[in-house]
Amino acid sequence: MAEAIDPRKPDSSDVEVGSLVRVHRIARGMSQTELGNHIGVTFQQIQKYEIGANRISMGRLTRIAHVFGVSVPYMLAGSRQSASMTEAKNPTRADTIDVEVGRLVRVQRIARGLSQTELADRIGVTFQQVQKYESGANRISMGRLTRIGRVLGVDITYLLGANRKASVTGLQSKQQAEATRMLGRPGAVRLLKAFHKLPERPSHLRETVVRLVEGAASIVMDRSETRRRSASRRTRVNHF
Repeated sequence: MAEAIDPRKPDSSDVEVGSLVRVHRIARGMSQTELGNHIGVTFQQIQKYEIGANRISMGRLTRIAHVFGVSVPYMLAGSRQSASMTEAKNPTRADTIDVEVGRLVRVQRIARGLSQTELADRIGVTFQQVQKYESGANRISMGRLTRIGRVLGVDITYLLGANRKASVTGLQSKQQAEATRMLGRPGAVRLLKAFHKLPERPSHLRETVVRLVEGAASIVMDRSETRRRSASRRTRVNHF
């Protein structure tokens, strides 16, 4: 059974993180107003974060950690590497980090053969909520992400920082982000699993499959481009 049915209701994890935020804020001589200004919320919101009355979203916790000069994993579990800061002033609005995390959740869920409903049942939300998490439409709170990590059998630090570790920069980071984006598409993991099961011999078998998929993709792209050009020509004619 899930620990909580209401995804908006804070739990003991939120209280612990809030307490740690308060300790670091005071240790740095910052007021609640100053911290609020740094991360784009009101001091009343900081008060609620620190007492555990409101959940701190993953994106917001990333910004708090950046202000304190500590890592998100430390704020969550007292260990490991730092996550990067992302800029957003609206605490309820999802951003690029939320999209990346959602894609990782989708990839891991599909890899484990779980449906959105099964994952939702195990973390205490509806499957519609899981859909919004995976698309990046809704932010995943720290407490909820912790439970998702447990269900999927991965460290929360992986879900938070797989494509934005400090040690991975430039081309590597872009390649990882692109791979995650592609694997997050419907059917991508199934296709990869099926390809992996193909025998290595005869050696041309895998190449044949790759060319078949590439050919199908090329046909679809050509048709799309033809339709786009036709629509463009019709638009120009109508203008005359």
